[in-house]
Amino acid sequence: MKKSLLLVLLLILGISFGSSLFAQVTITIGDGTETNTTTGAPAPYGTWYKAFRQQYLIRASEFNNAGAGPGNITSLSFNVVELNNITPMNNFRIRLKHTTQTALTSAFEAGDYQVVFQAASFTPTVGWNDHTFSAPFNWDGSSNVLVDIVTDVIDGSYAQNASVAYTQTSFNSSLRFQSDTANGDTGTTGTAVGNRSNMKFVMQQLDMDDMAAIVITGPNAPNINSTVNYTITVKSLCADPVSNYTVKLMKAPNTMIASVPGTTINFLQELQFTMPWTPNEEGGFQLFGRVEMAGDENPNNDNSPMLDVTVIPAGLVNVTIGDGTTANTTTGPPTPYGSYWQNFREQYLITAAEINNAGGGPGDIYGISFNVDNVNNCSAMPNYRIRIKPTNQTALSTSFEPGDYQQVFQAPSFMPTTGWNFHPFSTPYVWDGASNLLIDVVCDLVGGYTQNASVFYTNVGFNSSLRFQSDSSPADQATTGTASTN
Repeated sequence: MKKSLLLVLLLILGISFGSSLFAQVTITIGDGTETNTTTGAPAPYGTWYKAFRQQYLIRASEFNNAGAGPGNITSLSFNVVELNNITPMNNFRIRLKHTTQTALTSAFEAGDYQVVFQAASFTPTVGWNDHTFSAPFNWDGSSNVLVDIVTDVIDGSYAQNASVAYTQTSFNSSLRFQSDTANGDTGTTGTAVGNRSNMKFVMQQLDMDDMAAIVITGPNAPNINSTVNYTITVKSLCADPVSNYTVKLMKAPNTMIASVPGTTINFLQELQFTMPWTPNEEGGFQLFGRVEMAGDENPNNDNSPMLDVTVIPAGLVNVTIGDGTTANTTTGPPTPYGSYWQNFREQYLITAAEINNAGGGPGDIYGISFNVDNVNNCSAMPNYRIRIKPTNQTALSTSFEPGDYQQVFQAPSFMPTTGWNFHPFSTPYVWDGASNLLIDVVCDLVGGYTQNASVFYTNVGFNSSLRFQSDSSPADQATTGTASTN
């Protein structure tokens, strides 16, 4: 009798202990209301082609921002708005994998994927379609995650994709392969886009004390010896209110610039802390925010993403060319950022009078910025370059001016963000104070076309921009384009 009673007590203690270790939560990734078309992507359910591979990338920071922490993921759901004429999908599988990728390319990541759901045949229904996992996927709390969906070739004819709600992201978050002859899991390359189907995850996450540094914002071109402010946003993933934490402004790799004590913060609440920095050295640096708390059980999210800054000499001035409030469309020019076509060459003519009238003068130009109103569904642009050339032209024609251009900025891949996007020059451009300037922006062919970012422009009354765009011809070899007064 005593042994039986002891066993019952141990079971009760075990159940209580287990429930304190894990808390079941529903994590929603994406809240957009747009849906894919009957033939379009991203689509986790579809028979427009006879088989497909649809992959999604979810960053660890997105999980954290939605209230997730390390632990077991036990199910995944997608929200179908319209079934359309979808037919049953053959050998429907969902696979998950940890990854270090922060944006998808045109190539599917190799390696082992964990199959968490499989159905010999699957047809979705309108609303949230829940896929309960056959075995949990243990998320480590710091890695990004790939959600990979594959089907085999169906026996019948192709029909349509179901329309599923998706959200635009600022990075390539979806990758699709589709075929009428090859099974989805054979796909090695596809088309990457910045739209991602909305998802819900059910997690049994570890019940832990965890503070996360979400983002750092502030000037990206401060003057040397001038004080500027940077704001760090932190988020609490602690079940109870906490205040025993510290927020720090850091310079990479690990130099503290400033520190402030935390204030009381509740579960899933975000707070902002602003701190000053007076740079005493010119050049490029990376700043980041850090949150430290005694007993923090997940140090992997203590540091925010890096903010690139370029400290410029004292006395430099910001010269603004254009004050218009109109922005280009998702398919239209002029824009220095775009993937509606797979590559482009965008050229701007700026007259010496415009620079001088805006407060400029002869000397070194250290960088250039463009003001993005909306990223839209722009994809990352490969081999993104900015080049400058002096010119005698006072209005652009349909021909790009030949000759030598000085390359002042290059990035293997560039993805714009909302607001001013600053491009620090690798070498200052020396302006003579009298020549007009050609600002020439080019990129290489991207894996698939999506949309242009909407950038503010001004109508200046003369042909001030010239654009070439193509899905096949290299933009940096373009000789003619379409001129515009914007």
